[in-house]
Amino acid sequence: MTQSFAIGYDSTMSVRTIEQYAFNQTLLHPLAVAFLFLMIILMFFLPRRFAIFPVLLIACYITTWQRIVIAGLDFSFLRIILIVGFLRIIMRSEHQNFKIENIDKIFVIWVFFSIVMNVILNKTTGAFINRLGLGLDASSAYFFIRIILRDEKDTENLIKALILISIPICAAMLNEQLTNRNLFSVLGGVPEFTHIRDGRLRSQGAFAHPILAGTFGSFLFPLTVGLFFKNNNGKFLIVGLFTSLCITITSSSSGPALSLLGAILGLFFWLFHKRMRVIFWSAIFGLTCLHFIMTGPVWALIARAGVIGGSTAGFRYRLVNSAITRIDEWWLFGTKNAMYWGWGLQDICNMYIRVGIDGGLLCLILFVTIIFLSFKIVGNVIRETHQKNLKKYLWAIGCAYFSHTVAFMGVAYFSGFMFFWFLNTAIIVNLTKTSNFEATK
Repeated sequence: MTQSFAIGYDSTMSVRTIEQYAFNQTLLHPLAVAFLFLMIILMFFLPRRFAIFPVLLIACYITTWQRIVIAGLDFSFLRIILIVGFLRIIMRSEHQNFKIENIDKIFVIWVFFSIVMNVILNKTTGAFINRLGLGLDASSAYFFIRIILRDEKDTENLIKALILISIPICAAMLNEQLTNRNLFSVLGGVPEFTHIRDGRLRSQGAFAHPILAGTFGSFLFPLTVGLFFKNNNGKFLIVGLFTSLCITITSSSSGPALSLLGAILGLFFWLFHKRMRVIFWSAIFGLTCLHFIMTGPVWALIARAGVIGGSTAGFRYRLVNSAITRIDEWWLFGTKNAMYWGWGLQDICNMYIRVGIDGGLLCLILFVTIIFLSFKIVGNVIRETHQKNLKKYLWAIGCAYFSHTVAFMGVAYFSGFMFFWFLNTAIIVNLTKTSNFEATK
C-alpha cells in the first residue's frame, strides 16, 4: 500500500514524470474505458468462482495512468473495479460465511498505522488523502480476494487465469524486444520506446517498470509448477513456464532474476521440507558468523547480488546500509529526509525500507509479521495435509510468496503492483480452508 517512484529511466520521460503527471488529472483512453465497462459488466454477471478475473485483467493490461479524478480524489481503474467488486459482494451477500483470521486483524492494524504514522509525519491534508486511498486499495484488494475465493478449486482457477493472462503480456514484451516499441504506450503511463540499458532492451508491457514486469513473471513460475503438482495438466505447465521465463528474462532486470532464482531454490528445498526449521536456523547462524568475519556488514553481500549487466546492486547496498545506520532518524514515524542519506538515495528501491521510512519501525514490524505468519500458515497446512501432491502444491504457493520477499530487496512495489502481494497473501490465508477440507475427507 506504499507509494514510491523509480528514478527516471527511459529516453523520453522518466517514470516519476509520468506518474506525477497522471496524478490529480482525469486521463482516459477510449479503448481503456470500453475495457473497464466490459470488466464492470463481467464483475456483476460472472459466477463467484470467476469474479476475480476482471480484477486480474485490469491489473495486468491497463496502465495506472488511466484514472478518473473526482473532487481531487484519484480513482485508478484497478481501484474502481475493486470497489465494484465489493458492491457485488454486498448485493449477493457473498460475505456472510467469511471468517476473520488473526492475520486479517494484523493486516488491518498495519493499514491503519501506515495511514496514521504517515499523516503525523507529513502533517498535510494531501498526505491523509493519499494514504487513505492507498489504504483503500490495500484493504479492498486483500479482503475481496479473501471473500471471493472459498476453496481449492477457486485458487486453481485463479492460477490458470494468471497463466492465460500472461500469454498476451509475454507476446507484448517479446514484441518490445523485436521492435523496441511498447504496444501499451497508447494508454499512457509507459514509454513508447523500450528503455535500453547496457545494450539490453528492458521490456515492461503495461507494468509501470521493467522490474515490476519481471517480478510478475518470477512469482508466476512457482504457481505454475504448483498447479502441475495439483492436477498434472501438462499444457498449463508448458505455457506457464514459457511465459513466466520470457517475461522475467525480457525485463532484463537483476531483481526479477534473483526473485525467480529464489522461487526455484524454494521449489528445490521441497526435498528437505521436513528439515526446514534446522536449515533456517543454520542459515541465520551462518549469516551471523559472516557478519563478524567479514570486513563489512553481512548486508554488504547485497552489493554482489547483481546478475544482469548494469545492475545497481551496489546502490541497493548503500540504501540498506544507510537505513540501518540511520534508524534513529525514522524509527518513530518514518522520515522525509531519506533523500539526504546519499546520492540518489531518494529512490527507495527496497520494500522493507519503503514501509519503514513511510510509517516507522512499528509499520515495518507489522509488515514483516504478516509475511512471517503467512509462511507459518503454509507450514501448518502442509503438516495437516495427507496427500503428497497437495503438499507440494501448497509448498509451491509458499515459494511464490518467497519470490515476493526476495523481490522486496530490490524494488518497492508501486503503481498498483502491491495488488499481487495482497493476492498471494490472501491466497495463503485462505489455505486454512484447504486444511479444514482435507480434515473432513
